Amino acid sequence: MKLLGHEGLIQDLAEHPGRPYWSSWDSLKALGKSYKVSITKKHTDCLDNYFRFDPQPLPSLSINVAPAEDLSRHLYILPLGTGSADQLSHQLSGSPSRLYWRDCKDMTRALRAEAQFTIPKATQTILVQKLDFTPEPPPVPNTIPFLLQQMTVKELRREADERGMDHKGKKKADLVRLLSSG
Repeated sequence: MKLLGHEGLIQDLAEHPGRPYWSSWDSLKALGKSYKVSITKKHTDCLDNYFRFDPQPLPSLSINVAPAEDLSRHLYILPLGTGSADQLSHQLSGSPSRLYWRDCKDMTRALRAEAQFTIPKATQTILVQKLDFTPEPPPVPNTIPFLLQQMTVKELRREADERGMDHKGKKKADLVRLLSSG
C-alpha cells in the first residue's frame, strides 16, 4: 500500500490524540489531506481487512466556558485538518462573546463579525454533533455587542429608556454602539 511510504503521515497517525475516538476513516482522510495524500475507498476497504473501530465516547465539553487548552485538545479529536483545528481553537477561545453562544449558528455569526473568520459547513456539522453549548445569562446592564445585535430595534430602545439614554432617531447599529459603550 502506497500510504505506508509516507512516514510523516504514519507517525502523525500513530500519535494522533483523537484516534481512540475515531468511528470511521474520516479523520485519517483529513490527516491525509494535510500531507497531500488522497485516501480513497480502495484504501479504506483494504484497511478494513486489518483494523476495526471501537471508539471511546467523546468527553463532554462546553464550548462556552472550556479553557483554551481543553478546547484545543477536544478539536484535535474531531476529523478536522491539522491546521483547521489550530486555527479554529484560536478563534473560538479568543472570542469575547463565547460565553453567550446558544448554538452553532451563534458561534459562526459571532466569529464572522468579530474576526472575519468563517467556519466551513462541513466543520460546522461536526461541531454541532460534538460540542455542548451552555450559555451564560446576559449581564445587567447588557453591554455585549453580540447579544445587543440579536435584539430588535424596539427592544434596544426599551433598553436605552431603562438606562436613561437618548435614542431618538437612532438606527439599530447606532443603538448597539450606544448600549455597548455602557
